[in-house]
Amino acid sequence: MILFVLGGLFIIAALAALFVALDIFGRRENEAQARLRELTAPVEQVEAGAKLNRDGKVGLGHRLSPQSLIDRTERDYMLAGRPENTSVAKILSMKILLAAVGLAVGLMVQSSYDGLIGLALLIGPPVGGYVLPSVTLSGKARARQEAIQYALPDLLDQITISIESGASFENALGRSGQTGSGPLAEEIVRTVQDVALGVPRREAYEQLVARTDVEELRKFVRAITQGEEFGVPMSDIVRDQAAEMRTLRRLRAEAKANQVPVKMLFPLIATILPVLFMVVIGPAIINAMETMG
Repeated sequence: MILFVLGGLFIIAALAALFVALDIFGRRENEAQARLRELTAPVEQVEAGAKLNRDGKVGLGHRLSPQSLIDRTERDYMLAGRPENTSVAKILSMKILLAAVGLAVGLMVQSSYDGLIGLALLIGPPVGGYVLPSVTLSGKARARQEAIQYALPDLLDQITISIESGASFENALGRSGQTGSGPLAEEIVRTVQDVALGVPRREAYEQLVARTDVEELRKFVRAITQGEEFGVPMSDIVRDQAAEMRTLRRLRAEAKANQVPVKMLFPLIATILPVLFMVVIGPAIINAMETMG
């Protein structure tokens, strides 16, 4: 047993060293080059999340992963706000590393069990280790999208107040982003900076939608682009969009509140009802067993 434990620790240490080595000897693109590439890339590439792996190091994870998985990881990485101290290449390499560690753990544990339990212990850890980074990244992306959805009506109210006070739409948009906080404010500030750097306004808005993939924000961008084409006052457009977004936010909150009883049903059945049955029926069963005995 000690030999198995020492062997597993040695395998884990070797895989960790391999991961670190691949991370060191990879190819990195600095932040300025990455930002310049994004500004000069077509909108279709931004929407597809293509070539975002260049902001990190290309290593073993890209070579062993299918292209569909790489594209999905790049999209989730973009929607998650491109978290610091990580990259698509690191995430893919971490999937391979955790799968290998899980396989080593499964081989050590599986020898003590037979049948389906041993097979499950052999397959479960590597599959779980391989899926865990993607699940974590997808959770961060969904949380960021929900935060953008929640903050959008308040941001539109700020833009409306600034426009009615005499500011232009661009100045109101930039001021709202600078005074706000959270992922939506960060994306707004980046969009304003892209426009200041020479990116066409329509293209900068489309890149904003591609980086967030939030339906409400897509509707807002479509409304302001159509308003610019037809000459509709921006204050009216933003005010109407703010009222609509606020209604949608209330409907989402009501929908989640209606889901609470259904979600509480399964914990209730699994935890409270067995204890209740034991308290109510248990004494009767004990008395019946004593009488029959």
